[in-house]
Amino acid sequence: MVVGEGPGEAKRGRGRPRREPGAAAHRRGCEQIGFADAANFSEALNFARAIGMEPNLWVTVQWRHAESPRPPAERVQRLLNLIGVFIRRRAGLPPVWAYAREVGKLKGEHLHLLVYVPPAHQKEFRGKLRDWIALEPMAIGGDLKQSALDVQVVEEGSIHRLKTYCLKEGTDEVRQAFWVPDTARYRRTGGVIAGKRVKVSHSINRRARQLAAGPA
Repeated sequence: MVVGEGPGEAKRGRGRPRREPGAAAHRRGCEQIGFADAANFSEALNFARAIGMEPNLWVTVQWRHAESPRPPAERVQRLLNLIGVFIRRRAGLPPVWAYAREVGKLKGEHLHLLVYVPPAHQKEFRGKLRDWIALEPMAIGGDLKQSALDVQVVEEGSIHRLKTYCLKEGTDEVRQAFWVPDTARYRRTGGVIAGKRVKVSHSINRRARQLAAGPA
């Protein structure tokens, strides 16, 4: 007898199991970046440049230096939401970002984020970033290590280098297609990430690019 079809049986819905309130979201594990995600990542950054909002800050967050019981995937999403609100309120612009999540034996899970912040708001943004990342460690009586956050200005013409670095956890096909160098700096660190390894903001994702291109 099929569950849900007999007398008195509750019908089971299809798809993912229902998530209980307060339970962690289910995210599929990802070990390597696939070609479709890598191509979208690359095309999104090209589009950002075309609309005059190429990322100008390179942010690295090492989560183990800002301890929290919350899973890194949730912390990433929370950080991106705060960044989006900041960009919209301060600059009146849609947030433009692209990230890569990695995990290593020594560094643990960490985030590389390329984000566009108008120069006039970058000083405030840097301070806000540290405050946002510190909120959860402070809530459990911890602190934020200096090494938890690094923010650098993206030098002119260096986006391609940063893009290939973000794609170093890709499959062999990805590494070959996007010219990822076979050097120590670009070696895979391995490990499995819960959720997407690379992702881009809605403002430069496939739908936004399709709308900008107009009718086919």
